[in-house]
Amino acid sequence: MPRVLIVEDDPWFAEIMIWAFSLPPAWEVVHVDNGFAALDHLRRRGRFADVPLPDLIITCLRLPGSSGLEILMEAKEDPQLRVIPVVIWSVCENQEECVDRAYKLGAAVYLMKPVGVREGRRQVLALRRLFDVARLPRASDRTP
Repeated sequence: MPRVLIVEDDPWFAEIMIWAFSLPPAWEVVHVDNGFAALDHLRRRGRFADVPLPDLIITCLRLPGSSGLEILMEAKEDPQLRVIPVVIWSVCENQEECVDRAYKLGAAVYLMKPVGVREGRRQVLALRRLFDVARLPRASDRTP
């Protein structure tokens, strides 16, 4: 079963992302609501010491603790983590600058968070369909 790490502090956005990735065939979903917990998960520290690494990371940019860009940079600088696709699902005051920076740092996908419920569900279902058919690296490919 593929695993997704969802890093989102807004309960509504977290809920629809968890919902989409829990639909059959379900993914194993880990949700954290701040950047520090996301980095602990990726570093397998504290309560995440025995949790397997995710196959996909979905993060917001604005988070308590470390930002989504810090999570992206950390993932792409680490040989064990860099093969994990990172999706940015966020809003930003200077959207073009945020999009450019995210892709330069190695984001796989950048989606702007929608205003309405219908568009939010459409986006997460499209993202889910993409990663249901995408070939993701095997866990054995994540060795330094």
